[in-house]
Amino acid sequence: MTRPTSPASEMPDSKEQNILVPIRLTGFHEQYKHLFDDEKDFTFIKLLEAINMKALDFPSHSKFPRMDLSALYCLGVTIQEYARYLGTDLLTEKRATENLTPLNTLYDQEEIESRQWLSIINSHQQRHPKKQIIEKANPSRYEQMLRLPEWKNTLKRKRSVEANAEAAKIRREKNDIRVQKTKLEKALQQEEERQLVGERRAKIEYILPPTPPVDIFDMTDFNVPIKDGVVLDNDRILQALPTIQYVLDQKAHTVIIISHLGKPDGKMMEEYSLAPIAAYLQILLPKQRVRFLNDCIGEDIKRTCYDSNEGDVLLLENLKFHAEEEGYRPKDEQGRRAKEDEDSIKMFRSSLSQLADIYINDAFRISNETYSSIVGIQLEQKAAGLLMQKELESLCKMMETPERPFIAILGGARVSDKIQLIEKMLDKVNVLILCGGLSFTFLKTCYNMKIGNSLYDSRSDCEELATSLMNRAKEKNVKMVLPIDFVTASDFNKIPSVLGYSTDHIPDDMMGLDCGQKSCQLFHDEILNCKTVFWNGSPGVFEFEDNFSKGTKAILNSIIQATEKGATSIIGGGDTAAIATRWATRSQFSHVSTGGNASLEFLEGKELVGVSSLTIKP
Repeated sequence: MTRPTSPASEMPDSKEQNILVPIRLTGFHEQYKHLFDDEKDFTFIKLLEAINMKALDFPSHSKFPRMDLSALYCLGVTIQEYARYLGTDLLTEKRATENLTPLNTLYDQEEIESRQWLSIINSHQQRHPKKQIIEKANPSRYEQMLRLPEWKNTLKRKRSVEANAEAAKIRREKNDIRVQKTKLEKALQQEEERQLVGERRAKIEYILPPTPPVDIFDMTDFNVPIKDGVVLDNDRILQALPTIQYVLDQKAHTVIIISHLGKPDGKMMEEYSLAPIAAYLQILLPKQRVRFLNDCIGEDIKRTCYDSNEGDVLLLENLKFHAEEEGYRPKDEQGRRAKEDEDSIKMFRSSLSQLADIYINDAFRISNETYSSIVGIQLEQKAAGLLMQKELESLCKMMETPERPFIAILGGARVSDKIQLIEKMLDKVNVLILCGGLSFTFLKTCYNMKIGNSLYDSRSDCEELATSLMNRAKEKNVKMVLPIDFVTASDFNKIPSVLGYSTDHIPDDMMGLDCGQKSCQLFHDEILNCKTVFWNGSPGVFEFEDNFSKGTKAILNSIIQATEKGATSIIGGGDTAAIATRWATRSQFSHVSTGGNASLEFLEGKELVGVSSLTIKP
């Protein structure tokens, strides 16, 4: 049965009917008016069909009482309509807000919707409706109902919602473990194929004496998102695993892992504990005993490390629970942080240094920071882990011996954030694409384009720099490419008041939040002509996916196509790496840097203290 529709109309006087107005009807009630003995019964069905209703107090009805759900089911009333009528007393919020199709059309395709109705009916001990009413209302539905198992037994046979949810959770966890192991095996296989693992192992093997067994201090980056004790993104853990596995294969006595998580501000905070990661590591390292220690310094921790068994993996608690790690005390009432006492910092660093014999830094992402665990470990032998060496090798090769043509795509908010990187790239690349917010400073300064309310570095030094960089690109014969059309909006919102499109200028009351289709095609052609591609910074506000992510996705797909044709592709910077993770494309690039700001500082030519402090250089 297909419901007829009719133009929107209003109900009779609200006081008389005790409902809110205006109310739009579907027209369904007209088809079944003849089934009801009086106007009161008929009004009830009209109320059930109201689109914007709230729970109201209705008088009881002899033929169709308020809770006669089985009759409503047979008449084709949807769960959504009934939920709105009840104010979602009996249904979950999700079920009440879904745009469900009428039951009478859905039943032939899916039995589940009917069973939802039956569960609700049985849970409220509903009786079977009168046969003559159902047959009269909808003969085909009546026949379908007779073919269903007995209603009361249906609910008993179904597993409870909690049991189903628990079973589904267990299945998801098992599937996640299988996926993670597959990813790990694939990652290790790729390393072997590129013939890089052997070279890196030789460098670490140099500092591992064959006897006696030693304890390895492994500084890793386990700063991953965790919710309710579940790791939501395991990529950084998988990236650190080859180093851990290698030192275990070399018969290290114990691997002691230290890391950060979140910003606890020098205080113990349960939500930033590394305990869930220890449980996750045990899954990835089934042959080892992984133990979690609830602190990172102290006599108890020292004794546990000394008494550990050969092959143990110890994960210490979050280093940032101690203010000495960052060198600043917790914030005061005004939100200010004073420097930690120098003696306390020295004692903290000394306590850490007493736990192991050799230090390995595999946390490239924070190697530009002066944390105690990065620059303060007082051991004679300090080397880079496999992940850090991979990062440095990829970035060095790109900058020193790239296969040409070499293109760099730089986006982001402001010119001032990328000045040094742009200057460095002009000495290396053949083509430079500037997009995102920083492009508007170049467009306005160099081409006198009207940019409306778009991002703009109004400082005079930035304007001069934009002109200077453009002239320098011409001198070095570097092709500078800027966007030529834009997706605009009246305000910076996911769903703006006004959405527009501009080419030669942006209206005064609008702002550019993404590049347009013509720009995407222009960028695509340039990218596919190059053999080495570096990308940092989005061309648009990709977080607002519905309206302003098309430019980002277009560049992403263009680089993937270039990689498939043999180009070397490198993604650098935390936000840009997050783009590849967001759309599950990390494996389709030659290298996705885990370094964040450390990668950019390295490319700018700055010294990374976490690298320079190593006694054995990578």
